Parts: sequence; C-alpha cells; structure tokens
Amino acid sequence: MIHAKRLWTLLSSRDTAVYLVLAGVLAAYSFIHLQDFHLRLSNHHLSDDTPIFYAYASKYPERFNNDYLGSYLVRIWRPAAVAASIQNWVPTLLYTQFDIEPFPVTKCFALLHGVGLGLGVFLLVSVVSENKIVALLAVFFAYLAYPWGLNLANYGFDSKWTFMPYAANGAIGSALIGIALALTDRHWVWSYLFLLYAGLLHPMIGLFATTAIGLYFLWRFSAHKASIWRIVFLGFVTVIVLAPGMIATSTMAGTPLAKNELFTGMRLNQHHWPWCFNFRWQYAWPAVIQWNVLSFLSWRRRVHFSEKYCQFWISTLVAVAFLSVSQLVGMLLEIPLLVGATGLRSISLLSLVSIPLVFGYLLDNLQSGHPLRMLTAAFFFTLPFLGGEYVLIGYLTIVFCALDLGEGHFGPFHFSSSPPARNVCNVLSGIVILLWITSFLQATNDPASEASLLTQLHSNLTWNAMQSNPDATSRQTVLIVAASICALLLLCHWRSRGAPTAVLLHGARSTPLLWTMSLLYCFFFLLNARAESDTIHKSRVPDMLAVQLWARDHSAVDALFLTPFRCSWTSSSKRRFFYPISFEDYAYRGMEEFKEHRNRLLAFYGIPKHIAIRHRGQTLKRIEKRKFEDLDETGLRRFAQEFGVTHFVTWKSPRTLSLKLPLLYENDSLVVFDLKSGTSETTSHHERIDSDHVGD
Repeated sequence: MIHAKRLWTLLSSRDTAVYLVLAGVLAAYSFIHLQDFHLRLSNHHLSDDTPIFYAYASKYPERFNNDYLGSYLVRIWRPAAVAASIQNWVPTLLYTQFDIEPFPVTKCFALLHGVGLGLGVFLLVSVVSENKIVALLAVFFAYLAYPWGLNLANYGFDSKWTFMPYAANGAIGSALIGIALALTDRHWVWSYLFLLYAGLLHPMIGLFATTAIGLYFLWRFSAHKASIWRIVFLGFVTVIVLAPGMIATSTMAGTPLAKNELFTGMRLNQHHWPWCFNFRWQYAWPAVIQWNVLSFLSWRRRVHFSEKYCQFWISTLVAVAFLSVSQLVGMLLEIPLLVGATGLRSISLLSLVSIPLVFGYLLDNLQSGHPLRMLTAAFFFTLPFLGGEYVLIGYLTIVFCALDLGEGHFGPFHFSSSPPARNVCNVLSGIVILLWITSFLQATNDPASEASLLTQLHSNLTWNAMQSNPDATSRQTVLIVAASICALLLLCHWRSRGAPTAVLLHGARSTPLLWTMSLLYCFFFLLNARAESDTIHKSRVPDMLAVQLWARDHSAVDALFLTPFRCSWTSSSKRRFFYPISFEDYAYRGMEEFKEHRNRLLAFYGIPKHIAIRHRGQTLKRIEKRKFEDLDETGLRRFAQEFGVTHFVTWKSPRTLSLKLPLLYENDSLVVFDLKSGTSETTSHHERIDSDHVGD
C-alpha cells in the first residue's frame, strides 16, 4: 500500500508520466495510421495533388507535361505548386537531384503532419491551463472531433486526413506550436521557426497565424509589454512564407483568362464561394455557430486564464473577422488576390485557439454535480467515437445555453435569476435532451434529401454530419456509455458531499479521477483507431491499391489510364491517368490553356456551348458523367483515339464485364481493359491478383 501511494505521488507531482503517456499513445496512433498509409493514399480524395505526383512530373516532364490535374495543365501548374510548399519541393528536389524515391519522404511528412496536430493542441492547452493531464485529454478529444475543420471555406475532416500529405494539416499543427510558444513570452526564436515552417508548408495558414500573432504583439506593444522587434521579425517571417508562392504564381506561363471568365470559374469553387454548395455549406455553418456559441459560453470562466491568452483570443477574433471579410470583398469587387487567400478558412484558427476555453467549459460541466450538465458534457466526450466527420450537436448546445441562462449568466454577462426561472430552464433542458435522444436513436439524415427547411434544421441539430448515420447499435452504445459516465461521476460527487473538485483545468495538481478518465479515454481512443483500420482492410480500398500496383508492374511507363474516379493514382502506380469529367472551378489563377481540356471533352460528348454555359458547375459534371457511363466498346475506343488513353480502369459490374474489350486484370472490385489493342474480343487469359496481402 505504501509503495502504491509513493507511485501515485510520483505520477501526480511530475510531468514525466504525462509525457510518457502522450508519447506512447501518439506512437501507437501513428503506427496504426502509417501501417495503412499506402492503402489510404491510394484511395484518397487528394486525387494526386501530392508530393509524389509533383516529384514524378518534375523528373519526367516529357511524360506528364500535357496531362491535367483537375482543371490545371501540369506543365503550367507544376512549377507554382512545387514552389509554394516545402512539402512538394523537398521530395521533388531529392528525387530529381539524388534519385531518392518520393514515397518514403512523403510518408515522413505525413507523420509530421499527424503528430504535429496533437502536439500543437497539447502545448496550447498546457500553456493556457497549466495542467498537462487536461492537455492530454484535449489532444485525443481533438483527434476525434477535428476542430481544425470547423470553418466556412474548407469545412470538414475525418481521420482519413490526419496522417496524409495534406499541407494544411501540417501547417496548422506547426502554427499551434508557434502560438503556444509565443504565449509563454519566452522561446521567441523557436516560435518564429515553427511559424516559418507552417508558412512554408501552406502560405495561407502561415498568413492567418502571423496576422493573429501580429495583432497580439501590437496590443502588447501598445501596453509597453512587448518589443517592437517582435513585430519586425514577424513581418520578415510573413514575407518569407508568402514570397515563393506569389512569385511562382505571378510568373506562371500561359495566357491569363479574362477577369469575368476567371471569376465565373472561381464562383464554382466551393472554397471561394461556399454558400452555393449545399452538400457542404449546410453542415458547415451550423457547426461553426455551435462551436463559437460554446466559446462564448466559456467566456464566463475567463478569470481562470491569463491576460495574455484572453488578449490573444480577442486578437485572433479580430484577425479572423478581417480575413473573412477580405474574401467577401474580393468576390464582390473581383480582386483575385483577396479571393485566393480564402480568408473564411481562417475561422479554423479561431476554433483551435478556443480549444482551452471550450474544453475547460466541458470539464467544468462534467464535474459540476448537476445531472443535466454532467450528462450533456458526457455526450460531447463520447459522441466523437462514432467516427466520420464528427461535429457538435446543436440540441446539446441549446441545453447548455438554457442551463446557463437559468443560473443567471450567459457568456461574460451576468444577471439576477430566481429559483422558479432556474427550475423552468432545467425542465426545458431536460425536454430538449429527451427530444434529442429520441431523434438521435432514429436518425435518418440524408444529405441528398430535399426535405423542408424545418426538417433539415431538426436533422442538423440532431446529427450534423456529412457522412452516413452511424448504425443503431453504435448510437445506443454511445448513449449508454455517456449515461454510465454521468452516473459514475454523480456517485463520486455525492460521496465527496459536494467538496470542491474544480482543479481539473487550472493548476498543476491532478486527481486519481482525472488520471483514470485520461487513461480510459486514451485506451478507447486507440481501440477506435484500430477499428477504423480494420474497416479500411474490409473495404474496397485494398483492391484499389492492388490495381495501381498492377499498373506499375505490368504496363509501359508512358501508359495512360482512363480512371472514372478520383484517387491518388500516380502516387502508387507511377503511371499517368486521365479523368473523363471536366473542371472549371478555378483557384488563384486561370489560363486559356486550362480550358482546352474542358472544351475537348465537351466536344467529344456532343454538349453544345450554350448548354455548357447554362449548366456550368455540378449539373454539367453530372451530364458528362451520364454520357461517359453510356459509352460502349465503340465509344470507349473513340475516346481512346481522341485522348490517347491506353487502358480503362473501372469498377467491376455486370455491365463492365459485358464490354467486348480485352480484359487485362481483375480483382474483387475493379477491372482493367486494354484500349490500345485492335481486337474486340475479351482475352482468354488475364491476370488476377489477390488483394488480401496488398498494403502489408
């Protein structure tokens, strides 16, 4: 017993145990994701906008220069894309100059991106809260809830993006570390280095971070609490991160589009004009509002935070408002530079800086002793385990608002409240929770449905996620677990007879209960990651990687594969691909050469110009897709002659298997046909690879 007490004293008085747990869980989480890296990359939405593609295209320009990546002609777009991000030019430099394969280098970047997100959250919360166990909990909550996806321009992420060569995620993690170091009033050199790395990864994320920190430094300087040199050096960092991309973009080869044509295409870009894209916008704005409502409610406990953090939060709010308005002004006045900055995306920075506020508010409610508060907070902690693009639940946010109003405070505002008013708010909160539970257990949210506005609002307040609804068993399990946590905490609170336990957020002291919560949360966090990995192996993803590896090993180096789906084809196959649907959603700059590909596709499908203009955007893409799917053997051969494709890769189905084309390869999900051969009969011998071992 004495040894157990000594062990507990050691764990509660030193940070070593927290660091060991953090390192161990991050290592395990990284291993789970990176062992499936090849699988995840092969089927990812990045669609070859990866460092691996740019490295291949730079080493073999004669093969890739005339291909298209989305709406961009590679020979024009590649130099700007490589120069704009260190994630692209490092693998390109190593491959072109030293023949070092880009795949392992890209995998290292993916590791840094994924781990950096967790370390950024940990440092920020630990600096602000001064409690590293709370910071540990916040890390794994953030990995499950993806607050870096809470913005209006690039809304939504899930675990498939965490350990991917997605420069924005890496920049966000590095920027958070730089912000946390800046708030310490020490480690300035390290803070600037992390901000510099963030900007070299993703210039716009770097710009967002330096704008917020710059306003914070100005505030501190005006109060004679910071040196002007901090602002000067920050300006140097900003110039360094913006210069390469701006120079490369402004010197792009090609003939620029007329401004009206460029902005017509920009309005078709969901990041520049997001409110015109309901499949994402209808989920983005409720989630952003709910998170910021929680941030507002959390401001009543701002006395627990340092003056520096409160000043930085306000500085970030001002910076985000300025950057968001700049995007709107850019679209209204047709200023490409302002639109290209995508200022609405900076809302993610405010969401992340608010983590200590929101997380502290949830923990306060979890330990409050108030049954409704504890139950609602328990839901917020357990619902992320349902996976997908988890977002906050609107009805539960309404519950917190009602409970706070009943107690006489709403965010930073305080007012008198009578016991009857408190009772009414408690009853209303209980009714809202019951309404939510009833709706959640039978949630049938369908993003494609055309329900009434009231029905859509109710659906969003119940389960606001773009992905399909979790199965009924998972929903029931989460509710039972949350109720059990609430009951356990109520029991602990009753046994302590209301003794104060509000040491969870502020101060270095830890409690056995907090340690137990943290370790259990970490354990189930890793179990959830393992379950997601198993799901990938049971899906069609291994078959996608298998066909890409077959293409790499069994086709000519100049082969061109017709792929009617978007995936990172070249990154695994080392072969070119051709996507048969046109793009017109421009970003940054548009060139006349970019339109040639679109015009050739429309001409092949027989779509007149006036129809293309009338149905620009998603409707035109659906028309093209239908026409492509109607192509028979003769049509596919005409397509091959027109665009030079040599192979056709598509999903396996009775219709595709009936095509009278030479079948070269098949697995459980995909088939590959030969389009360069003159024979019209299916070959009697083709290759079939078992994908069970792919990705090992």
